[in-house]
Amino acid sequence: MKRKVVGSLSLAMMLILSGCGKHNSNSIVESTTVIKSDDYAAMLPFKSSSSRYKHSSLNTDLRETMVIGSGLMELSKQYFSPKQYAYREGEFLTYDALDATGADRVGLLGRTNEKNPNGMNLPIDTAIETNHGIKKISATDVLLIDIYEIDWYDDKDLGGISLALVLNDKIGNSEKPDIVSDEKLRAYGEEVGRKTVNYLRKTHPEIKPKMPIYVALYKQSGVNTTVPGAFIEEANFASKTNGTFTKINEEWAIFPSEKADKLDRNSNTLFQQFASEIKKFFPEDTSVIGTGKFENNHLCSLSIDIGMYAKTWSEANAMIQKVNSSLSIFNDKNVELKVVMKSNGNLIAAIEREKGSTTTTVIQLQN
Repeated sequence: MKRKVVGSLSLAMMLILSGCGKHNSNSIVESTTVIKSDDYAAMLPFKSSSSRYKHSSLNTDLRETMVIGSGLMELSKQYFSPKQYAYREGEFLTYDALDATGADRVGLLGRTNEKNPNGMNLPIDTAIETNHGIKKISATDVLLIDIYEIDWYDDKDLGGISLALVLNDKIGNSEKPDIVSDEKLRAYGEEVGRKTVNYLRKTHPEIKPKMPIYVALYKQSGVNTTVPGAFIEEANFASKTNGTFTKINEEWAIFPSEKADKLDRNSNTLFQQFASEIKKFFPEDTSVIGTGKFENNHLCSLSIDIGMYAKTWSEANAMIQKVNSSLSIFNDKNVELKVVMKSNGNLIAAIEREKGSTTTTVIQLQN
């Protein structure tokens, strides 16, 4: 499927507005225009899945929801090329397939029992190993929080599926929870992943026995955390039972912090120098906070939030220019940089430097 590529900017405020299509003997398949050449295009007409209502009720942290979705797309590229596939989402794991909240409802996110044999969460009183010894699952404890689904199409044909299983490692008291051991959580996630793959192939004939289904396990960060969760394992199921899980080494850290210093002392030091430079330039209540994503112990992306209280546009504009020029202190081209600048709580600028580049793209915004 051919794609049009426009520009290099991938900031959140960009909108995908136009589409392209490919002709075949039976239909015309259209998709949105990608922003980057390695982005996936969405198939048109865009169809919202009923599962979106379940996702929004289970995860009120929009940041984490976006991290799960964008992360699943990025991981899927090793099996589903953006040059070949466009996407839809949640065609099979709909609200009804997932939900089991009512007394008369059965769904994958419910507990395994006679009435709900496809339920993936552990039955009440199941013993599980935690940091405080063996504990039993209570009526409020769930290890499988949610399942996100992306469907890959080559023209009009379904070519594969990607799933993100969102796991929770905390049970018991919400203020002082018991933490399920990493080994047990991974083992549970692998089992649920296999069961979900088998469920899809069994209940939907259009998902052929050898159609690839990619499964990624995501450990949720939990409430009141400053960083998102992380993907911890992955497997590609090329058939009903063929799928071997391997670990994903992914972490997040706030900059500056002890954790960031431990993971990458040089980058943490450079961030402190950058923040100091910005605060000296405009010292009045200026905040500079970074969030870094690490893959295989290497910093791959750094998002910086800058807050200030400019009294005039001249002040704000000078600050934007200073921040843009000061980003050169981050000399590792393998790190993607994104900066969001706000004054008095209002967005005034966004800056991006793509991985592999030394050139920044700046958008200045003012009412």
